[in-house]
Amino acid sequence: MVTLSDDFNDNSLDTNKWDIVSYDGWGGGTPAGSGSVAEQNQQLEISFVDASYLVRGIVTKNAYDLKDGSTVTARESLFPQDYHYQEIRIMANKHTDTDPIAEPDQYAISWYWYVSESRWRLLIRRKDADTWTTLFDQEITKQDPAKVQIKIVGDKLQVYYDNGAGLTFAVEDTYKFSGTPVYIYLFAYAGGGTHTFTVAFDDFSLYIPEEGVEITHGKIFNPPLFT
Repeated sequence: MVTLSDDFNDNSLDTNKWDIVSYDGWGGGTPAGSGSVAEQNQQLEISFVDASYLVRGIVTKNAYDLKDGSTVTARESLFPQDYHYQEIRIMANKHTDTDPIAEPDQYAISWYWYVSESRWRLLIRRKDADTWTTLFDQEITKQDPAKVQIKIVGDKLQVYYDNGAGLTFAVEDTYKFSGTPVYIYLFAYAGGGTHTFTVAFDDFSLYIPEEGVEITHGKIFNPPLFT
């Protein structure tokens, strides 16, 4: 069964599923400008205007135990207007008006755009007691909308990324939150300087198998990826 899904099509954020994340001054930086979160144009849009050190996005209303066989899937679209990050994060604590970036233990799946170099990168990291470990960091060619899926396979976390241009990347890590319910974040943030940009998420789905359901897995990283 699908535990939580949202196609963001009705132009009104479902507050039974999500809480807004809004924090100014992440990492101790001096905040400026404005940021907003809106379900519109049949997607979730996060926008910044002349922004510095702002975080905006959403987080699941409830925490979920991502056990063997669980999947998290979402589509993302970035618009290369400025240097920025768009991310899916997983952590055991909820931050709505506090700094989610400062959470000491988490996973971060990030897409970012260097406007001066006109290139994309995909960055996947794990944070343990405030120490980051990079699991994947690669320049990518992408088309929108791209798709990401997180799978729990036994005691492993697998992240699959389809960039929409026929290229797919995958990475695996021992899942650090086994047995611990977690919150799932969809957000973006602006760093130092002033930045104006919009990102979008769409077609979110969280699946957790019911108790007693037999879990079968194909070969690791074996297509089709998103089934």
